Amino acid sequence: INSNNFLDEIVQNVYKVDGREITLIDLWGNDYNNYLSLNPIATLSILNRNLSFGKNINEYDKKRFHAKTILLENITLNEDNESSLSTLSVTVKRYPGLSKQIIESAYKSIINYSYQITKIKSEETVSFIRTQIKDIEKSLNSAENDMIEFLESNNSIQSPALIVKKNRLETEISLFSQLYISLNDQLELAKIEEQDITSSIYLLDSPKIHPLKSGYSLLKGYIILGIITYIFSMLFYIHFMFFESL
Repeated sequence: INSNNFLDEIVQNVYKVDGREITLIDLWGNDYNNYLSLNPIATLSILNRNLSFGKNINEYDKKRFHAKTILLENITLNEDNESSLSTLSVTVKRYPGLSKQIIESAYKSIINYSYQITKIKSEETVSFIRTQIKDIEKSLNSAENDMIEFLESNNSIQSPALIVKKNRLETEISLFSQLYISLNDQLELAKIEEQDITSSIYLLDSPKIHPLKSGYSLLKGYIILGIITYIFSMLFYIHFMFFESL
């Protein structure tokens, strides 16, 4: 999921949000220069990133980069070491239905990537076997020509040396013939695998919207708000007492 191509594909796909069709670039990209945030660290991060953009980066690329950043922050892939089961999760505030669509799109992208990798490996295997077949075929033809030349030069094969040489040539021809047949069988299997569109990745559970809302719960929100209020109150009190003592 950290692949740049994967993120590009996901943010450029069209999704249905509130009855309209829109990409994640259009949905999130406009906020790439939005510095209004309660989190000062987030504001500084956006400012620092925008200052780091190159001069040749256009408006669309900035929006796309921002959309990919948001997606990467809100998508997680967890793998169980015991079962090798992977779980893909996406959190999108205000649009839970969009999370489901993104997961579906991500799954299709992963399947397509897996297929492309398998296809490339199969093509490499087919190409390698074909090269080996050509080499073995040359060796087989050469051994057969040596046998023809030997038989034409020796009408009567009676001496032990000629018998041994004939046996060696026959063994060599037999060996190359077996290799040639075996490689052709492997080539046919590789061609079948090359056309195989099945994937080793299977969807165990279809994407579902989590019953609980993302983000802080009401209770947790009140607690955090209370802590922040207390801190600001203490700072204000210290500031007030400091000036009173002057």
